[in-house]
Order: sequence, then C-alpha cells, then structure tokens
Amino acid sequence: MSRRVPVRIPPIIPIRLFGPRGSKDVDALVDTGSTYVIVSPEDARDLGYKPSARVIPIATAGGIVHAPFLRLHAVEALGFRQQRIPALIKDITASGIEAILGWSFLNQYRLTIHATRHWLELARQ
Repeated sequence: MSRRVPVRIPPIIPIRLFGPRGSKDVDALVDTGSTYVIVSPEDARDLGYKPSARVIPIATAGGIVHAPFLRLHAVEALGFRQQRIPALIKDITASGIEAILGWSFLNQYRLTIHATRHWLELARQ
C-alpha cells in the first residue's frame, strides 16, 4: 500500500496525534533530518501528556537544546498508523510549524519526495 499527495516544498502534511485524552489533527513538516516526531508543549498538554524528567539533547540551527521525551500512543499520517512513537516536546510554533514528522515514525516506510513535481509518497517497506 502506498499513498501519494501533493505538497509544497518544504513538505507539510496533515497528521493525527493520539494521547491519553484523545486525538488531535495538526499539520507537520516531514523532516528527514529529525530523529524524532516533535510536538508542541500545548499539543502535548491537550493530548494528556506531562513533560517527562527524561530529556534528550537535540542539535538545532540555534545550537544544542534539551527537549522532554515522551512516547505518543500513536501517530497517523496519510492513512498509516503506528503505535508507541518516540517523540519530543519542543515549542516550534514560532517557526509556523505545528509539528515535525521525523524518523521515529518514518523509519517504517519508504518515503519519496519529488520536489519538482511537488508530491510526496509514503509506502510500506
């Protein structure tokens, strides 16, 4: 099974995050440079998560920062759903991005981005 959708570059797609209090739809940047799915503190709270004492150092354009770790109940993107996804909590809303879809979700799929034709395809490996 595969799913192809039109995207702009950089690619942003709708995803659904699941937590103890339900689910939330957000637009996420598909970021092949991100190890983790990243959610905002507000979305984490809305989903019923509290910041963990476990923090992970991450390299950003502004230098190394430490972000609280959490394990999302599930993430769904383009009809593909995975359970227990490692994620980080970081405020990225100032950049205009609601969430980042990183390798902690993408690693189970074949990802193709055609920049000149403006489409993204996700397929089971």
